[in-house]
Amino acid sequence: MHPSLNKQVDMKQYFVKVGDGYVEHVSPTAPGAAYEGTWLWHHPTLAINHYGEGLSLERVVPTGPKTCKIRYIYLFQGGKDADAAVKERTMNAIATSTEVTHEDIQIVEATQRGLDGGGYVSPGLLSPRHEEGVAYFQSLVRAAHTKAGMAY
Repeated sequence: MHPSLNKQVDMKQYFVKVGDGYVEHVSPTAPGAAYEGTWLWHHPTLAINHYGEGLSLERVVPTGPKTCKIRYIYLFQGGKDADAAVKERTMNAIATSTEVTHEDIQIVEATQRGLDGGGYVSPGLLSPRHEEGVAYFQSLVRAAHTKAGMAY
């Protein structure tokens, strides 16, 4: 589902680790991968992605019942004084992040079209290996709605 990500990480060893209020994506990366590092999501809308010499802060901002915007801030060492190799790795990390985000958007929009079009009689089981973080997020949303007395 993620051709760009598959080039960067070993999907056979990829797994999701769920903690108290956060999800960590873990996988060995290919040598020279732009996506080396750690990827964390913290409830409700923050992701922190570490890329060797820098990181990105990612906020998912709901804009409606079925829409959101993603806001990124990239922070890398060296800035304008970084050597050419560091600048190249920085630009590769940002380009890969952008490409994987576009793949995410395509996956989510295709899934939503299937849900809206009646393609699913009822949602199926999530992959316990790859979608444990999604299941955890859904449980947190259900708990928040229950706590607020909202029908869900």
